[in-house]
Amino acid sequence: MKPIFIALLAATMGCACGDLASADEPARFTEKIIWSFGSGTDGRAPAAGLTPVNGTLYSTTEGGGTSGHGTVFAFDSATGAEKIVYSFCSHQNCSDGDFPQAGLVDARGTLYGTTVLGGGGTPAAGTAFALDLNTGAEKVLHSFCSQQNCADGRNPQASLIDVNGRLYGTAYADTIFELNRRTGTEKVLYSFCRKANCADGAGLPAGVIDVGGMLYGTTSEGGNIDGCNEMGCGVVFSVDPNTGGETVLHTFGSGADGATPLAGLIDVNGTLFGTTSAGGNTNNGTVFSIDPNTGSERVVYAFAGGTDGAHPYAGLIAVNGTLYGTTYVGGGGSCTNAGPGCGTVYSVNPTTGAEQVLYAFQGGTDGAIPQAALLAVKGSLYGTTSEGGTYGNGTVFVLKKKR
Repeated sequence: MKPIFIALLAATMGCACGDLASADEPARFTEKIIWSFGSGTDGRAPAAGLTPVNGTLYSTTEGGGTSGHGTVFAFDSATGAEKIVYSFCSHQNCSDGDFPQAGLVDARGTLYGTTVLGGGGTPAAGTAFALDLNTGAEKVLHSFCSQQNCADGRNPQASLIDVNGRLYGTAYADTIFELNRRTGTEKVLYSFCRKANCADGAGLPAGVIDVGGMLYGTTSEGGNIDGCNEMGCGVVFSVDPNTGGETVLHTFGSGADGATPLAGLIDVNGTLFGTTSAGGNTNNGTVFSIDPNTGSERVVYAFAGGTDGAHPYAGLIAVNGTLYGTTYVGGGGSCTNAGPGCGTVYSVNPTTGAEQVLYAFQGGTDGAIPQAALLAVKGSLYGTTSEGGTYGNGTVFVLKKKR
């Protein structure tokens, strides 16, 4: 786990194409490292998933780059070439942003993202930025903590989404915000912990998704404050972007239904799916589903914490009716700093709950500690690990199905 902030990663839907193994089939995948990050200008410690733009994959690293404060990088999967598109903290006092943890969203050739630190707020509590892929020019759209008592939010860690020219995201001061991507005007739609005992949610809100004009997401705390060290075990919520009205769909307990969701949700044919980093039968996390109409929650799979993986920090993707994700630890290997095992890539059948480990990281040159959602492209799964690789500073990897 990162020493300053927990990486919150909104789930990104991969391309629903290609022939991937289902959770009911034996795992027959091979892993290949297509880039190992060094400790220098090529970036270090990627905590976010990959975004495809015209055949090139883009993402962020928390560290490295020219100033050592993080990067936006591009990877050409055809040639294996990696290029730094932008190095943060290139301006005085890191006014351009510092320490990006979230992934990127593409809107007509411009990438939008967030940084946890930097910017021009008081204190410098992060940014929402735009990056022109044609010129490499970066522009800060909003510096958080620009309002008194950080009423506009602070330290955004989750990815943004683009809905009809409006960007939506979450920030650590328990806020959901809207951002005009053209003018940079920010509006707080909802601030959590408005209700008694934070029944509406609190802590670290993961990124939101748009389903039929409503925003859906999770918070890591709040809800039932009797569980999870009296901080609450988190909630699943919806917010109407037109009115700012919030509805709690499910409150997690400290037991079998899951606890402490750190990732966002995905929508599969009208049902929401997500992960919790804890809870379940052995407190090693779950894959769950939510009916957005009734709030009914079902645990699809509860991790045992052994070879099947443990503590999923990342969200899910859905490809041809099967869910795919990563676990932070478990599976094998010896990553003692993080816990038992070095993490896994897994699949789950959302109907039967059958789980298959497609790959267990060993903590060496093959990578370790995946924190991000996967990307599916032409029958292969692409992702990042925050540690491991040739230099120990993280990797970009691909899993291909054996023929």
